[in-house]
Amino acid sequence: MTSALGRVAQVILRILFVILLVLVGWLSLMPNPETVPGGMNFSRWIAEAVFGDISRADKVSHFIAYGVLAGTAVLGRIRLFGSVLITVLLVFAFSGAIELAQGFAGPRQRDAADLVANALGLLAGTLSATGLGAAVSAVGRHNEKARQGA
Repeated sequence: MTSALGRVAQVILRILFVILLVLVGWLSLMPNPETVPGGMNFSRWIAEAVFGDISRADKVSHFIAYGVLAGTAVLGRIRLFGSVLITVLLVFAFSGAIELAQGFAGPRQRDAADLVANALGLLAGTLSATGLGAAVSAVGRHNEKARQGA
């Protein structure tokens, strides 16, 4: 990947991260996310496939949402206070603030299991994106060596 292309991808991922962060916050604080047409269908499908129980779809949604947030933060090289780890921890703090706010927002309620799903999603997204980034870098280095050797 050329450095110009890499910078464009990084900017796109950073913009996507901000959009996703706002979307996750909005969906987490809306009175009933079940009203979003088709919004939980994918999570229900995953919950049924993995757990054999669609009642866990909410936790699957938390896991996926925070995994994607972490992945875009890592791949977009978002380093708040100079650290990817601090960025991921701040996203976890964001998820905790949302859980606290849910206790005050209408029919929603706080759920410690949501925080666990968020944390596991953040961990999975961070590890997956770190591995993907390392693989892409290794391929790029290999291709660069091959071009220099040719």
